[in-house]
Amino acid sequence: MLRWALDALGGADSAALLFALSTLYKKERAGLVHVVIVDHQLQSITSEISQRTAKLAGSFGFNAHIIPVDIVPTKEGMESDARKSRYNAFETVIQEEKLEAFLIGHTKTDQAEQVFLGMLRGSGTKSMSGIPYRRGVFVRPFLNDLSREDTQKVCEENNYDYWCDPHNDSTDYRRVIVRKMISGIEKETGQGIVDSLVRTSQINAEDSEALDFYADSAYKSIEDAGWEIEELLKLPLAVRKRLYRRKMIEMGAITEDIGFNIINRVEEFLTNWKGQKALYASNGVRVERKNGFLNFYIAL
Repeated sequence: MLRWALDALGGADSAALLFALSTLYKKERAGLVHVVIVDHQLQSITSEISQRTAKLAGSFGFNAHIIPVDIVPTKEGMESDARKSRYNAFETVIQEEKLEAFLIGHTKTDQAEQVFLGMLRGSGTKSMSGIPYRRGVFVRPFLNDLSREDTQKVCEENNYDYWCDPHNDSTDYRRVIVRKMISGIEKETGQGIVDSLVRTSQINAEDSEALDFYADSAYKSIEDAGWEIEELLKLPLAVRKRLYRRKMIEMGAITEDIGFNIINRVEEFLTNWKGQKALYASNGVRVERKNGFLNFYIAL
């Protein structure tokens, strides 16, 4: 029988997950469910919230794991640092309990915010696909169907006083700024855009999967041809760009460095050739055009 775990941080989304699973796993089956409560220790109240969430989980017969984490600051920012700490805690429980699925309480509201963030960054189809419904053992059952307001209603109907994290209203975080932008657009236009953004993510995910499949199929033949310009030009532009990115990252380029401008400069070796010098991409990886071929090499 499937052994589940879910994250529960005290908010409405994770509490709604608890209530949903409590209807499916009762009595002796409840022992199959593990509830992971990560205390980021960013606020003095979070220890109390963690205990309260554990009490709710225990009332259903679920196994509660409270895991305090120390967030290590990096240049990527608090949101990213907290996420890494949280998922490290999740992975620990997954390994220890040999779990087969781990539920995350992301809603379609979160999905819309993720797509909007991608739009602001000028991202491509992969980033604009938003949050994946499933990645490995992680599953997000609410992602494309329930909104944040829906999960709040679930809690209210069950007389549960869910926690409203004040960080979720702080404009120190990009996601909160985006949340307010979406709310402002809906207020000004009188039209909801969350569902439209969710549909956009689903369409982009399908398109991105198709392009990735095409690029994977083309990669070996391009490698065998030695990255000949003539062969590359037979491929659609979107596929060529995926091939450049994959090649440079496989050679050791830092993923975050291989952005829009770098990829376009590589493409200019094919379509706007004017005798350009070798391009430094990232982490010693260079690209040049030589004798009708693209040449990728390391020059530290």
